[in-house]
Amino acid sequence: MPKRVSLQDMQTVTDPQTQFDWALWLPSLPGTAYTTRDFTFRCTGTVIPAVTIEDFLVEAQGLQFQRPGRRIWDKKLDVTMFETRDGIGRKLMEEWLDYIRNIKTNTGNFFADFSVTAELNLYDAPGNITQRIALEGFYPLSLGTATLDNTSTLMTYTANFSYDRTRSLAV
Repeated sequence: MPKRVSLQDMQTVTDPQTQFDWALWLPSLPGTAYTTRDFTFRCTGTVIPAVTIEDFLVEAQGLQFQRPGRRIWDKKLDVTMFETRDGIGRKLMEEWLDYIRNIKTNTGNFFADFSVTAELNLYDAPGNITQRIALEGFYPLSLGTATLDNTSTLMTYTANFSYDRTRSLAV
């Protein structure tokens, strides 16, 4: 029988992962003329996406058993970004959305042209990558509102992205 976790046990955990050492990196921003660094350094909040194994019920001879089924992903990722005075972040996102579906001409591009494989990288204190999570088929779905309320805070807004699946990459 395992013993109860003590304070001493917790103190032996060295270098826990912090919530501020991360970056969301994209190899390109389709339909835009901006660098991926413009996007990456503006990201101030997101989550590590969840993955689930759905279960199903097997019934036989009056008995019921739960069994694992398919592996499924949330397929949505919200990212909070801050804006600079020139509005480049929002412009960048609008250009990418316009590249996916142009509202003036009602034309679009192929999935392979507007989606990318994004990476969510986590870092240790010296700045080394400790985890790499690929988000395949990544593209924006929506651009949220920015609150203007006369407070002395950064202007932020959320962007909602879609992705097909995640996978861990070698460090």
